[in-house]
Amino acid sequence: MPGSLLLHPRTKARIEKFALEPAPAILIAGPSGSGKLSLARQLAAEVLDIKVEKLPDYPYFNHLQTPRDKREISIESVRQVIKDMRLKPVITGQKRAKRVILIENADNLSEEAQNALLKSLEEPADDTVFMLTVEREAALLPTIVSRVQKLAVAPVGAALALEHFKESYSAKDIDSAWQLSQGAAGLLSALLKDEAEHPLKQAVQEAKKFLRMDKYQRALYLDSLSSNKAELKEFLRALGIVLAALHAASVKTGSSSQQKKISAARRLASTAADSLNHNASPRLVCLHLALSLPV
Repeated sequence: MPGSLLLHPRTKARIEKFALEPAPAILIAGPSGSGKLSLARQLAAEVLDIKVEKLPDYPYFNHLQTPRDKREISIESVRQVIKDMRLKPVITGQKRAKRVILIENADNLSEEAQNALLKSLEEPADDTVFMLTVEREAALLPTIVSRVQKLAVAPVGAALALEHFKESYSAKDIDSAWQLSQGAAGLLSALLKDEAEHPLKQAVQEAKKFLRMDKYQRALYLDSLSSNKAELKEFLRALGIVLAALHAASVKTGSSSQQKKISAARRLASTAADSLNHNASPRLVCLHLALSLPV
């Protein structure tokens, strides 16, 4: 794999092995900001033997995403991909695969879409590789999970981040970005490169503003997020990241009372995220968080 991506050595070794001998399907799992989409795109380019910037125009690269105005990837989208697979790629040479189907945030596939996809995974075409990115493996049907290779994107250490970025950024900036990202490579890179469009970076900025609000303002803000579960989940992920960075800073200062407050806040934010994943009412989750957050 090209050295342009910041990867944990264990993740890098697994990916390099897959690139040399692609399996019919791989499930790349990691939290928001881990860099799993960039990793999947780089791996797709490697398998297809093209440059990553050529992927959007490559005729045998399909990228399924959740539509901006939808919460799910529909069965119609999956059926269209399956239909496209009936047209055999007209490619010469000894490529490791001739077609790659990347399903971004596959945990957003509707149950019907997952069942439609299952047959293609059960009877894989020998020239096609499926790549699925997910935050939570548990959101997929067990029958799908059992038919893919699994790769968890591990966070990177501070020393590795410094070595990777030392030619472009100061050690102070790299350490600051690492502390905030907690080693999530995608977010770390976005913070250093000042990528304003990165959704988790935007959510981190919102989380910082949120912590400066009073309880009433927090309740109003969270209520505005409660109608969009995906956006709320992203915010809670960002809030957890900011609180983790504050916790690390409080440990250095030795303020035990502040440490206890931030630790309690982290547990509350984590519980809120878990409750959403188990289909609790977003409004109730938001109200409890706004009124109970101790920092």
